[in-house]
Amino acid sequence: MTRSHTLFGMPHREALHRFSKVWNAWWFRQAPPHALALYRIIFGSFLVLYWGLLLPDAQMLFSTSGISIPRFDATTSILPFLSVLPTPWVANALLWLLLLCFTALTLGCCMRIACVAALLLMTYFYAISYHLTWFTMEHVTVVMLIAFLISGADRAFSLRMLRRKGSFFAWEPASVLAQRLIAVQVTATFLGAGWLKLVMPAWIAGGEILPYSFISRWATPIGYWAIHRNLPMWFYDLSVYSVKFFEFFLPFGFWIPKIRILAFGLLTLFLTSIAVTLSFWWFLVLVPSCILFVEPEEFYERLRKRSGGRIR
Repeated sequence: MTRSHTLFGMPHREALHRFSKVWNAWWFRQAPPHALALYRIIFGSFLVLYWGLLLPDAQMLFSTSGISIPRFDATTSILPFLSVLPTPWVANALLWLLLLCFTALTLGCCMRIACVAALLLMTYFYAISYHLTWFTMEHVTVVMLIAFLISGADRAFSLRMLRRKGSFFAWEPASVLAQRLIAVQVTATFLGAGWLKLVMPAWIAGGEILPYSFISRWATPIGYWAIHRNLPMWFYDLSVYSVKFFEFFLPFGFWIPKIRILAFGLLTLFLTSIAVTLSFWWFLVLVPSCILFVEPEEFYERLRKRSGGRIR
């Protein structure tokens, strides 16, 4: 056999067959869904809290009695209803319906219907209000909901399993695709943030952006306290360079088993420091996503041993 007909010492056809087998197993194999199911509960609970905080201001943000400004012109929009403001009681009812969808996701009850309805309601709320931002967390939320929509995340720790098999701890195998997609999304989120900090002028200039952040509207009392310590500029320069290095290279550590625990610990420390100094507390929901980088079979075995016989 000539060298041109081999790849890494194997015939091309055999090598491609092995690659295809590994590729399909990594993306599509059936596996225990426990890690994904636990993250469904965590992320769903987070969404209930995140949007529930808007309830006291629902009329002001989303109704005709408030100061809501639609993003689209009803006369030129392809979907004119996205520019129609609801009455106060309708706005409250729609927000409660959205919270009900997130609760259903958390409990694993009618999960797919809940995800579709939540995506539609979120789209409507963002369309009628400039007061809502559409930044990183919103992008992550959309990807998460789509991943849950096509997943088997309700095949463990769910009301679906309780109804079908009589036990909240009963489970059925599910495709690992959704777990992989969320893990890739988390990786891309940090890589994207790291890349922006490498090219954005405010971050290239040095450490000045950090003290300015500590006196901005986002700063917490701890952030204000830190800026009044009059730390030297080299400290802020070093901090900014560390953040850029951290966000760009840390995500690779999520995929390397030998340093995964270290990467997860650094991620927790990093996001916690942001939450306590700059009020960006919602990014803490990405910390539990670390369990999605562990192989589902490995996570299941560890969980089963610690469950006291509840999970089999």
